[in-house]
Amino acid sequence: MPNQPLTDIQGPVRVVGTIELNKIILISLEGAPTAPFRLDYDIWVDLINSGKLEKITDPFLGLPYVVSKLPDAATKRFLAALEAAAMFNEIAGALNNGTTFRKAILKISKDLKVGQKTATRWICQWLQAGKNPVVVVRKFLENPSKTLRPQGIGNKRGRPTCTPQLASNAPAHEISQKIEIAFKIYIQQQKKRWVDAYREMLITQFKIPESLIATDDKNPGLLQAPGAMEKYRAPSWSQFRYRCRQINNLDSETNSETPKGSRGKAKDNIPGPGHYEIDATHFQIQLVSRITSSLLIGRPIVYLIVDIYSGMITGYAVSLENPSWAVAALALHNCFSDKVRVFERLGLPYKSADWPSFHLPTLLRADRAEFISNQGQEFPASGIRVEVTPAMTPEAKGTVEGKHAEVKRPQPGRFDLPGRFSKKLERRQSNGKKEAALDIFTFEQILVEIIMDLNGEPVNPKTLPPDALPHGAKVASRAGFHAWALEHRAGFTRSMPPNFLFEHLLKSANATVTPTGLQFNNELYCCDRLRELGLLYDASKNSRR
Repeated sequence: MPNQPLTDIQGPVRVVGTIELNKIILISLEGAPTAPFRLDYDIWVDLINSGKLEKITDPFLGLPYVVSKLPDAATKRFLAALEAAAMFNEIAGALNNGTTFRKAILKISKDLKVGQKTATRWICQWLQAGKNPVVVVRKFLENPSKTLRPQGIGNKRGRPTCTPQLASNAPAHEISQKIEIAFKIYIQQQKKRWVDAYREMLITQFKIPESLIATDDKNPGLLQAPGAMEKYRAPSWSQFRYRCRQINNLDSETNSETPKGSRGKAKDNIPGPGHYEIDATHFQIQLVSRITSSLLIGRPIVYLIVDIYSGMITGYAVSLENPSWAVAALALHNCFSDKVRVFERLGLPYKSADWPSFHLPTLLRADRAEFISNQGQEFPASGIRVEVTPAMTPEAKGTVEGKHAEVKRPQPGRFDLPGRFSKKLERRQSNGKKEAALDIFTFEQILVEIIMDLNGEPVNPKTLPPDALPHGAKVASRAGFHAWALEHRAGFTRSMPPNFLFEHLLKSANATVTPTGLQFNNELYCCDRLRELGLLYDASKNSRR
C-alpha cells in the first residue's frame, strides 16, 4: 500500500507474478476488478527500500476456500469460475502482457460459453483474492440471510387502483344508452366540456343530487357521500370517457371521405345449414406407391366442403390429380351421400350419426376454376345455386380456407405424418422425400380421422342460439350443432334424388348406337338395357348407324 501519492501505484495492490526478475505483475485491490499491470522490478525494489510502500493485512484473509449451502445459481457460477481459473493456470504466459491476457480471456469465454466481460471479471477477482475462486460468490457468504429473506409485499406497479368513491359496479349494457344520449346533447349539440357533460349526465340521467357531486376537475366522478355510486348505479368517470371516445371515433370514421366498413363474420345473415363452401388445397406431404414403398408418387390434392352455419366439414375428396371438376365431383358426391360406405372402405369405427352430412345445400360458394369449366357449367341445373367468387379473393370463402389451415396444422402427439414438409422451405430444410412412408389409402384414413376430430371440436358459445341451450352437451360440438340445426333450422337442405349422380356430377358426352352396342371413343359397350329399349334394332335399320 503506498503511504504517499505515487504515479504508478494509486492504491493497495497484490503481487501476482514476475517475469524473470525484469517485470513484476500487480493487480489493484480497489474499486471494480481491473486487468493486472506490469512494473519494472528495479522500480518496485526501490519503492520498498525507500519506504514509499508498506505491507498491509490481506483484505481477503477471512475468505474461506470451501463453501457449501449456496443457492443453485450461485453454485453454478462458482463451479464455472473455478473451471475458468483452472483453464487460466494452464495457459503459459497469460500474465506476461496485455495481448496474451486478452487471448486467454477470449479462449475461456468461448470454451465456457460466457461473455468476455464475465470471464474478465471472474479472473480479475480470482487474482485479487490471491487465486481464491470463492470470491466470485463472496456476497452470499457475507450476508447468508440474503438468500433466505422472504419476499415482502411491495407496491403494485402500473396504474394505481381507484378510490372506492370513484369505482362503479354498473355494467356497460345498463349505462351505454344514457352515455350516448349525454354525448349527443351536451358534447355534440351544446359543445360542453367532457367534465361538464359528465356532471350534467349524473344529474339529469341518473337523478343524483347536485350536492353529492364534487366540483373538482381532477376527480370529476368523486361523489361526496360514501356508497353513492352503488346506490345510483352510475358510470364512473373512466367509463364515461371510454364510451365517449368510442362514439367520437365512430363518428369521425363515418363522416370521413373514405369511411371504413365494419367487418362481419361469414355466419352473419346465414339462417341455417345449407350454405356450403368448397375449395382445394395441396397437402404438404410426400406419398409413396401402394405397390412399392420405394417409389414416390407426389403430394395429394384435398378438396373440402364446409357448412358455414355450423362450421362442420361436410365432404372431402383426395386425389393425386390436379384440381379439376372430376375431383370436385367426387367431393360433392361424398358430401351428398351417407358416410357409412367411407367408414367401411377405410376400416374406421364410426357410424352415420358421427358424421351427419348427406344433404344437398341451397348455396355452394366456389372458385372460378371448376364451376366455370365445360364440365361444371351444367351443375347449377340441379337446383343448387352456385356463387363463383372473384379471382384472388380467398377472404370471400374464408370458412373453408380456415378449415384448410386446421386440417394441415401439425399434430405430432395425435397424427405423426412422415413425409411432411414446410410450405416455404428454408435452406437445409427437409422436403419430405426421404421420410415419406404413407400411401394414399393410409393418408385418406388419417385425413378422415383429422376431419372427425375437427367436427368434434366445441362450437363458439356466442354462436349458439338460445333455443339450442336446453339440449345440453349434444349441441356443443360442430357435428352435434349441425345435426340440431338440420332439425330446428330446416328448409335449406334436401336429400339427393336417385339419379342425381348421373345427371349432374358425371361428365356428359355424345356416343353412337350401333347394331353391336354403344360406340364411344373407339370403344364398344354392350348391355341388355340397349336391347330392351330397342336401340340396337333401330340401329340395324339405319344404314348410317
